[in-house]
Amino acid sequence: MKSAYFSHHIDSLKTQKFLHMIAKLIFCVFMISTTHSHAISQVSIEDSLRNLSIKAVAEGNVKEHIRLLYELDGVFKNTSEWQKYDSVSQLLIQIGKEQENYDVLAEAYNSQGIANSIRGYNKEALIWFKKAHQINQAQNDIESVSNSFENIAKVYEEMAIYDSAIIYQLKSIEIREKISHDRLFNNYVGLSTIYD
Repeated sequence: MKSAYFSHHIDSLKTQKFLHMIAKLIFCVFMISTTHSHAISQVSIEDSLRNLSIKAVAEGNVKEHIRLLYELDGVFKNTSEWQKYDSVSQLLIQIGKEQENYDVLAEAYNSQGIANSIRGYNKEALIWFKKAHQINQAQNDIESVSNSFENIAKVYEEMAIYDSAIIYQLKSIEIREKISHDRLFNNYVGLSTIYD
């Protein structure tokens, strides 16, 4: 009886590793594709990631499902397919809320902030970044709090609200100096562009 259990567990691990390898391979193929074959590879990448995601759900592998949704979200962001991007992000938000998985929820909120910022929807971006910040603060995730401050500062800078941009850059710098964060240089660059 034990050997059947371990055999099933090993098969499950092999399947997870195989799915992870396939997802990485698909992502690499997508990144290497030329602009000529971009539309064709996009459809196949999207379909492959969706199929893998469906399979992960069927197997009850929530972590793999979430990981694949993030990859699919990235594909849509990189190709500016915002309606599809928003649909996947909303699904991630729903999963985060239903499972009370605050890491997933904060990341999904942050992703929505980035997507809105890219599209020039700065007020919406601020709302999403502040939601992510609230979760990061409640979770006492200091590194993510510093990232939230930096993201908020960039949006305020885009909106030409320079006093707020400076305040949030300085808040991010204060945290990053304490934890020797590797993106501290980005804060100083961001701060210098506000003063330009």
